[in-house]
Amino acid sequence: MSISYIQKDALLKYLTQNCQPESFQQFLITDITKATNLSVQDIGVLLSYFQRNKLIGEYSLRVSSPVLHIVVFLDAFEFFHRGGYTLFEQILLQETQKLMLEIENLKPSIGARLEKVTAIANNIIACIATFAR
Repeated sequence: MSISYIQKDALLKYLTQNCQPESFQQFLITDITKATNLSVQDIGVLLSYFQRNKLIGEYSLRVSSPVLHIVVFLDAFEFFHRGGYTLFEQILLQETQKLMLEIENLKPSIGARLEKVTAIANNIIACIATFAR
């Protein structure tokens, strides 16, 4: 299962547009799934991720209950309004492109050793792109 930055932002947008920061909230799961096009399983994975990243506090999401209970921290609002995961992804891609350009510019002066570094950098970028989504 791969969850993209777009899906992360969809749930974060829903939460920040439909609740007050730092207060106990409850939502119908069906409302969230309809608004975000995320499955209940994906929502659970993302909530756990958001909690590890200190965007949300305690939450209660159970298969047997149609209601999500949650506290969304002010940090989530600030992060989303500053561009959220979409901006993070764009910056990551821009910076890796800059790195590759700089490496390409160094190739004529350093030669074979830089070829190795370039190969390693390409592998790192491929890994980051895979895991960043």
